[in-house]
Amino acid sequence: MYTIYELAWMFLIYAFLGWCAEVIFHTVTVGDFANRGFLNGPVCPIYGVGAAAVISVLSRVDNTVIMFFVSMVLTSLLELITGFVLKKIYHTSWWDYSDKPFNIGGYICLEFSILWGFACVGVMKLLHPVVMDFIHIIPDVLGLILLIFFLAVFAADIVVTILAMNKLIERMKRLEEVAQAIHHVSDEIGEGLHERVTDLEKRREEFEKSDKAKQLRARYEELAENRNVLQRRIIKAFPKMKSLRYQEHLEKMREHVKEK
Repeated sequence: MYTIYELAWMFLIYAFLGWCAEVIFHTVTVGDFANRGFLNGPVCPIYGVGAAAVISVLSRVDNTVIMFFVSMVLTSLLELITGFVLKKIYHTSWWDYSDKPFNIGGYICLEFSILWGFACVGVMKLLHPVVMDFIHIIPDVLGLILLIFFLAVFAADIVVTILAMNKLIERMKRLEEVAQAIHHVSDEIGEGLHERVTDLEKRREEFEKSDKAKQLRARYEELAENRNVLQRRIIKAFPKMKSLRYQEHLEKMREHVKEK
């Protein structure tokens, strides 16, 4: 069994290594750098939690086949729960495997489950002994001080990221309100069914050229441009992120991020 001290270090180390793997994968497949993680720092907590959980369960398992299948189940379950919870909280899908065969709700798919299984076996057989040696090399007092410091930074990062995400959702909500205002004025013009079609078209054209329409569109573009660095990072980090409520506005914001 591992101590809390060892588990905490394992969480941080594998969260960092997972972030590195995500960045490399994104760079190779997409062609540009992105801070691939929910948080702002160079960590992906899901990798830290997953690695600590899998290693704790498999620490006494020697059979490679059993190790592979248990790893598949544990990592897939973690990915499924994490994706489901984030979707319930933010009404947003952070990743989407819907285009992959044998997927469940777009949260997990067979292809990546197999990949996680092989990855965990590799970690257990090759990487983890090195990680444990590194943890034990650090003097106990220094290790505890560093651990407390990194965990404090991690906790602060969580708070900052959650605030940024909440503001991002609020920004999309405001985009929806502006878009609805534009549609509302346009619909009001079209309600005069007793008027001739030519008159309706003329009024619509007048509205399109009016100062009010220009102000509403300018406000919409200002919101969509989204100059907040943290919010832009989140959008860039999850190119397949989908909003259940504001997808159209999320795509508009994504276009502005790509332009930078």
